[in-house]
Amino acid sequence: MPESFNRNNNIDFGLRLMEESDYEGALEIFSRIEEGEADPEILLYIGDCLRKMHRFEEARQAYTRSLERLPNHPEALLGLAIALEHLHQHEEALEAYQRVTQLNRAEAKAFFGVAVMSGKLGRHEDAVAAYKRAFELSEDWTEATYFLGQDYESPDRWRVRLSLYRRALQAEADWAEGHYIVGVICTNLGYTEQAATAFRAAVTLQPRWAEAWTFLGQSYADSEEWEEAESVYVRATELAPELPEAFLGLGRVFQQTERPIEAVHAYREALKNDFALPEAYLSLGDIFLEREEWEEAIEAYHQALHLRPGTAEAYFGLGVAYYKQGDESAAKESLRFLSTLDQDLANALYLRCNFFLQEE
Repeated sequence: MPESFNRNNNIDFGLRLMEESDYEGALEIFSRIEEGEADPEILLYIGDCLRKMHRFEEARQAYTRSLERLPNHPEALLGLAIALEHLHQHEEALEAYQRVTQLNRAEAKAFFGVAVMSGKLGRHEDAVAAYKRAFELSEDWTEATYFLGQDYESPDRWRVRLSLYRRALQAEADWAEGHYIVGVICTNLGYTEQAATAFRAAVTLQPRWAEAWTFLGQSYADSEEWEEAESVYVRATELAPELPEAFLGLGRVFQQTERPIEAVHAYREALKNDFALPEAYLSLGDIFLEREEWEEAIEAYHQALHLRPGTAEAYFGLGVAYYKQGDESAAKESLRFLSTLDQDLANALYLRCNFFLQEE
């Protein structure tokens, strides 16, 4: 009984270390427990640790041993599929992902894996079908990056993903979600015109898709096509008055085209839908600063800092507002904080507030 109790305690401790991303520590504990046991669950944990440490061949071996004991364990199969993918064994990875989808029809990650492997193997119609099923199961678009690994945000990884989706769209050009994802990837890569083309295709296929209209507005705004951006953002707000991103974009357009009253209204509409938008408060602060409404600017910048501590631009705005209001002590305190965050902005605040004159 004590031995069992200690074993369970060690398993709990190992799982806690995994939650804290201490995979080496967890691996050491699970390896000690596993000695002589070949427990499929412990082998699964060992495989997960090794995979997180990018030791994919060893992870493959651990998952395989787990499956020898428990052949239809979906988590071990999923781990094995991911390890095989990283080892560039695409046929074997596809087979493992497909086995997971047969065991669990609600496992979005497995359908994403089937889609990615099918795309890499040139089976683009299969890829489209799998992507569609995956997105039915998961509303989180970032799930599409799951199989790119920990460095999925790197441009090279995004380009690989872009190529796969484009090939999938060759098989089914009327796939609105595919065009949408291509647009998101192009946005991340800074391909503004290509992003706009993709989002236009998405809204043509699904005219009431407010999020796609919002991204299209962002593409126009990024190209400084303000008139087109405004029209598109207005369309998005009409379709989804509860969508804060559409009002944020509209506020940006109004701000850039020197219509501060309309910009303030748009940002406040965004905050009605989501009060936790530091960018909205920061933009409001900038507008109030420009209009010499010091109290309102100070309040807006403080709200931005409450939601996103350490925002250098907010400390800059606070410093200017306090100085213009006559509170040089508070302005200097803002300068002190700013100098720890962004020395260039701190220098700009120092000059704007004429602190150098006081020193002389």
